[in-house]
Amino acid sequence: MLDFGISKQTFFDELHEKRPFIQRGGYAALAVGWDEVDRTLFVGENTDANLRVHKGGVIDEAKYTELCSDLGVVRKRIIKAELAKLLEDGASIIYNRMEGVSVPIRDLCNQVARFTGAPAAANGYISFGDKETFGNHWDTHDVFAVQLIGRKRWLVYEPTFSLPLPGQTSLHHKADCPATPFFDEILEAGDILYIPRGWWHTAIPLREETFHVAIGVHPPVVANYVEWVAKNVLPDHFSCRHSIHANEQSRHIIAAAKETLLEVLFSDETFSAYQTQLVRNERTASAFDIARPFRADAYDELEQSRFILHSRFDGRAIFKARTINGRASLRTPHGQAVTESIANATQPISFQALQAAHPAIKHEALLWTLNDLLLRDIIGKHARAPLTHAVAQAQP
Repeated sequence: MLDFGISKQTFFDELHEKRPFIQRGGYAALAVGWDEVDRTLFVGENTDANLRVHKGGVIDEAKYTELCSDLGVVRKRIIKAELAKLLEDGASIIYNRMEGVSVPIRDLCNQVARFTGAPAAANGYISFGDKETFGNHWDTHDVFAVQLIGRKRWLVYEPTFSLPLPGQTSLHHKADCPATPFFDEILEAGDILYIPRGWWHTAIPLREETFHVAIGVHPPVVANYVEWVAKNVLPDHFSCRHSIHANEQSRHIIAAAKETLLEVLFSDETFSAYQTQLVRNERTASAFDIARPFRADAYDELEQSRFILHSRFDGRAIFKARTINGRASLRTPHGQAVTESIANATQPISFQALQAAHPAIKHEALLWTLNDLLLRDIIGKHARAPLTHAVAQAQP
């Protein structure tokens, strides 16, 4: 599990979209090693994943791939010797959306999503030389860089263009990067670095094996809310259905709609409906445990397991929407109570902790409830070494 070292409240009050922070040893498990990286490369080669080699720019894949026939199907094949030469010469492998082929990396993304309340995706960076991949740049989304293997030097500079949106890249603003870094540190394996969007940064390998994932966070912004209102709410209001043209009369039409626009945009009811739609549209990628329901000891396993919610939203939001991961969440009172405890836990929560939190729910009823939530993909099971049990106080 990731340990961010701070509460969600502190993160949003003091750090979110404000300044970077580093958490040393925040990923003590270090569950991703070269075996996992090699496995994802094998999958990527055979599924035409978004995998590329970079050195001062994207290297033409013809330099390290070839076309071959595989049972009559033409596909690309990585020439491992050529790839090794490029890496020796300072190139890096960039593997976009790596969470789609790696369960441990997907789990990291889900943890970041739970912490931030926003969708998260991971790009992996593999290096053995000492060349920067991109040089100084800013991202249009917040990033949690998790160092998984080896070390890497990070330089972070204060923003010159705050909170850029997709399309507002640093490509044509390189000269604006400040000369003095705000942050110049070496990340060790297990360290986590948060970089808000718009902050200049670069990551420099140290001519040793190194692998990190940059977990990008992609919440909706104010413009997305306005767009949703324009599409889903404004058509219900007569003043917003008038046509407009390139003439003076259209100015008056817009002015006449101003009161409606302001009322709708700043309505608690409208914003609540938007939030509910976000929850109902959420789909969380989760691991398969396809044989579990068919095992004779399926219920016994639950007593030794810990559980997480398959949602990035807190209990208050999901129960208002009555939906979790695309499934109706409120089938039984027991289900609601147990789901709320899992939703508001600060870490995966054990069967024993749930028993202590809900003494009125009988043992068999709790097992049945957890099994039902698992089958409907509302929660996930983590059968790992025990952690200290913790149940956060439910939100009102």
